[in-house]
Amino acid sequence: MYYSCWLLSRLTSVLHGGVMLQSSHMEPSEIVRKRILLYSALCSLLSGVLIAVICMWPLYDSLQANAKKDLMLLLRIKATAVEEFLRRAEDIAAQIASRTVIAEKLESYNKGLITAKELDSFTVPKLEDPVSRARDVAGVWRLDAKGHPVVRIGLAIDHEPCTPADNGSRGVTLSGPFEIGGRSFLCAAAPIVNRKSERIGTDLVLFKLGGLHQIMGDYHDRKPKGEFYLGAAGGEGVRFLYPPPQNGGEGENHLQAAGIVSLLIGTFKKESGIREVGNSLKHSGIVAYGPLRDVPWGIAVWENKDDVYGPVIRHIVIVCCWIVAVIVIATTGMLLVLNPLVGKMIIRSGDLENEVRLKTAELERELGERRQAEQALGESERKYRKIFENVQDVFYQTDANGAVVDISPSVHRYSGYTREELIGKSAEIFYHNPEDRIRLLESIHKTGEIADYEVLIKTRDNRRVCVSVNAHLLYDSEGRPAGTEGSLRDITERKQTELALQEQYELQRVLLSTIPACVYIKNRDSVYMAANKEFGQLAGAPEDEIPGKTDHHFFPKALAEAFRKKDEEVMTTGRAALNYEESLKDTQGNELWFQTSKCPFYAPSGEIAGLVGISIDTTDKKRADQERLQLQQRLQQVEKAESLARMGGAIAHHFNNMLGIVIGNLELALLDLPPNSQDRASIAEAMRASRRAVELSRLMLTYLGQDIGIPAPLNLAELCRHSLPLLNGLVPRHVNLRAEFPTDRTIIIRADELRVRRILSNLVLNAAEAIGDLGGEITLAVYSIPAAKIPSSPLYPLTWEPKDEAYACLSISDTGPGMDADTLDRLFDPFFSTKFTGRGLGLAVVLGLVSAYDGAISVESSSGQGTLFKLFLPLAQEEPAP
Repeated sequence: MYYSCWLLSRLTSVLHGGVMLQSSHMEPSEIVRKRILLYSALCSLLSGVLIAVICMWPLYDSLQANAKKDLMLLLRIKATAVEEFLRRAEDIAAQIASRTVIAEKLESYNKGLITAKELDSFTVPKLEDPVSRARDVAGVWRLDAKGHPVVRIGLAIDHEPCTPADNGSRGVTLSGPFEIGGRSFLCAAAPIVNRKSERIGTDLVLFKLGGLHQIMGDYHDRKPKGEFYLGAAGGEGVRFLYPPPQNGGEGENHLQAAGIVSLLIGTFKKESGIREVGNSLKHSGIVAYGPLRDVPWGIAVWENKDDVYGPVIRHIVIVCCWIVAVIVIATTGMLLVLNPLVGKMIIRSGDLENEVRLKTAELERELGERRQAEQALGESERKYRKIFENVQDVFYQTDANGAVVDISPSVHRYSGYTREELIGKSAEIFYHNPEDRIRLLESIHKTGEIADYEVLIKTRDNRRVCVSVNAHLLYDSEGRPAGTEGSLRDITERKQTELALQEQYELQRVLLSTIPACVYIKNRDSVYMAANKEFGQLAGAPEDEIPGKTDHHFFPKALAEAFRKKDEEVMTTGRAALNYEESLKDTQGNELWFQTSKCPFYAPSGEIAGLVGISIDTTDKKRADQERLQLQQRLQQVEKAESLARMGGAIAHHFNNMLGIVIGNLELALLDLPPNSQDRASIAEAMRASRRAVELSRLMLTYLGQDIGIPAPLNLAELCRHSLPLLNGLVPRHVNLRAEFPTDRTIIIRADELRVRRILSNLVLNAAEAIGDLGGEITLAVYSIPAAKIPSSPLYPLTWEPKDEAYACLSISDTGPGMDADTLDRLFDPFFSTKFTGRGLGLAVVLGLVSAYDGAISVESSSGQGTLFKLFLPLAQEEPAP
């Protein structure tokens, strides 16, 4: 720049001096030519310098803004690495606290089922393995439900400041840093919950800050180097996690003067940005600051202002020098070209100026494009290098022979090898099994790329690490494979977690399969998430096809809606529904009864995520209860019938004996009275009443099965057919008596003909009286029926059971109003009648006769549906007498 200005001043003085010395003897045209040439050169130079200055200011501002963006990007990369460290700490704490078997032991301790010593001896071996595998974990304290420490592994922890204030929290809570033995640690408090999502304790996991300090202090040879600060909210100030207190540089005065403390306090309020700060102890600097997600922490990076803006200023100076040099060279060339063309210069001055202007604009455009390309290339390279050096995954390149061309420094965290040790060596050094590399290369060459390819690699100390590989082929200019490029990601912890989850899932599946009840899990929308084999058999689907479906896929619409309504009630109120009764029909149409309980379960956020249900089949118990109730009812009726039989038999016999004496004395009294005596009419009326009482006593004996006549073989159908005229005389005209008798075969029973006619007349008369004055129809039918088709209930007498293979059936039905349940229960009781004129012995006599002939009666009736009597009588083997 200085040289360009000096050259410009010398050129101006020479031209101006030459014009002044020669002006005395020059012609006017020559003077004009020289002055035009001088002023043109001056204007061209000044215009170029002015344009360069005007263009440089926006460029300078843009470069400054890009430098600040780079600093902010560096801060964000570092913050991402710190957040990844914290998430990993939370995941480790959550995994340690989520071990179900150990949590069940703690719950047993809380309930007083085991001692603290038993809990410690069981828990310590189970937790030492995951604690030893997590290199950042320094110790674990397990607290019971009351917050008292019961198990300790590693360093001792002052659990009071570590325990979160809200003991109902379901998430992992980080706190710290804490000083233990002169070293700083973080504490992660992870809740321990049981299968009912109830909190039963807390795990306090102590993490070393060595990994965090390594992340904060890892610059990967970045120049110029800045100073990183990581702080956590502490009271009204900042507690620094990095740099450590003993390595704090110039101490608190420097941090206060540089404004770091106030900026970090602002990050706790979610503030972020870039600020230029001044410092009396040190030259001015630039600070980028911002908060970390999910924790009250802040991060800041300080860099010297000269280190940030120095490259920008140097770049601007170089560009300005190039522009001025180009302008001077162009102006000088223009003067040299125009000097021989003195005469033509004046004539063509306008054209030349236009040409110079166009050439200058083109040159500026080319310089601007070149400058932008250089800037874009530099910025791209810087961004790539920052990502390459700070990313957690390992990026690599190999040549066609498998030698490592380049690899990111993060490989040291995975394998223990440094970047410099691996460059130039074969990639075989990584593989635990060389055959894995052969299969991986075959897959890449077959498809050109691979994604999420899992292999085992070995570290410097022969540990096995599971990684996920994403890679693709590189080609040379002729399209031939020239190597591979890809990335490695450590998935060891994820695979271990997947294995643990798979084992836990298998344990749960086996447990659910062994439960002799229908167990299922639904989400918030009543969609099945899992079910056991018992439920699959009920729903008629394999258990692996149930997830993702609803009750509408397995049950009728009305039943499915009822299930969903109950689910909504449980998940809306959050209260469990316990031991309520449900009924449904299985795939064969059988009615089943269940005792069901439904309980909601919660997501980590505390919201209800679904419910767990269990339905115990109580069908056998329900049927047993019903059968027991029926047996009790039948026993009561049998006892009542036996009591009535004993009482009726005794009354009938004593009644008959006394009536015999009364009738004998009345007959003797009639013999002693003269024929014209007025007392004979009274005695005759007394004798008629006595004979009616004798008939009533005989009916009672018939009901008791003691007056059944003389049984003989009878053709039941023919007997009913011959009785039709008598039966038609018993029914009113508005009642139609219809008969259905077999024509191709005979049905023979063994009974007394007179008693069978009484049965027919009693049943038909009872049906006609039931129909009343409204009119209707009575149907009389006779047929044979296999014993297997005789209904099991209700049958009278209650103790009757079929003994033969087939029976004769006498069926009498009517279209009357039917009977209610109470009337049916008392239908065959002696002297029970619903008619004003009835004696209540008609049906009782029918039952007594049928029972005496080893038969039974069934009755089917309901209000408004009519009544059907069926009499089942044993078939006789002999033929009736002609």
